[in-house]
Amino acid sequence: MKKISISILSKVRNFFLSSKITRYLYEQQINRNIYNKYLLELALRDKNVKKYLFDYDTKREATALAIVQHLGFDSKIFDMPSARVSFFFSRESRQAAVQYNWSQRLIKEAVDYLKSIGSKYIICRLNPECIFLKHPLEEANFRLLDALVKFNIDLNKYCSSKEDSCVEVRCYKRSDLPYLERIASEVFIYDRFHSDNFLPKDKSDYLHKLWIKNICLSNHDDIFVAVKNNKPVGFLSLTEDFILKKVSGLRVFSITLVAVALNYQNRGIGRVLICHALDNIKDKADICEVGTQINNIPACRTYESLGFKVFSSNLTFRRWMK
Repeated sequence: MKKISISILSKVRNFFLSSKITRYLYEQQINRNIYNKYLLELALRDKNVKKYLFDYDTKREATALAIVQHLGFDSKIFDMPSARVSFFFSRESRQAAVQYNWSQRLIKEAVDYLKSIGSKYIICRLNPECIFLKHPLEEANFRLLDALVKFNIDLNKYCSSKEDSCVEVRCYKRSDLPYLERIASEVFIYDRFHSDNFLPKDKSDYLHKLWIKNICLSNHDDIFVAVKNNKPVGFLSLTEDFILKKVSGLRVFSITLVAVALNYQNRGIGRVLICHALDNIKDKADICEVGTQINNIPACRTYESLGFKVFSSNLTFRRWMK
């Protein structure tokens, strides 16, 4: 767990455990109290957190929290200090005037802090409950990059779907890595990196190449590879949310990356990879999640056709600190 002062630790704990944060609760499979404990664990375990910023009501009770995180991976790839700001607020602060005032103050405080430590690029991803932050962020020179939609499927109700295909799907082998790197560097175009004209395309391509390499070398994810004529032509990686499992007992897996080589797309290979992954985890998971950009219509249609349902969405904003 990240080392922080006792006073800050107490403030963060009190905020999450006393606030009535309402987010999607996996179709009521976990209650709000457990979900808030989960958010608390995420906040305290993240070693990249640089600052916790609070806003208070007239009784000096915290009604809003901004968590500032250093993005080491992004900073390294694009050779500039990058950061993310995440916002949380209690239900007690839902009045429009209150929301607007605290959001302006928190955004300014977060930006001023990041300026002081030399950050050049800031990302902010808003869930539906924080949509009122859109205008204060724009006033603070943040610009909309993309809209992310998240799907999930209840594996307790999932029935195997055998897809006809001319490809074999198997577990990852070390010799697959050069193929997967090449695929990853070529196919991703909808993500927030490629959507930002400030970021060089070649570096955004390289980021995905390095991302799949790190996944393959970490041995933390399950990786499945689609093979045609003994050559990898697609891949899918899965990771389990162990913190959520610890806090709630709910077993949730996420599809972190899925891709098919350009000259093998529109042949159903992505569907085959997803079905294979679901079949592989259905006896050890309750839910499988996946996210994609809202303008990636082919991916959205594929997930929906396989029984995935939309459960959350986010808007991604960024500020370039000149």
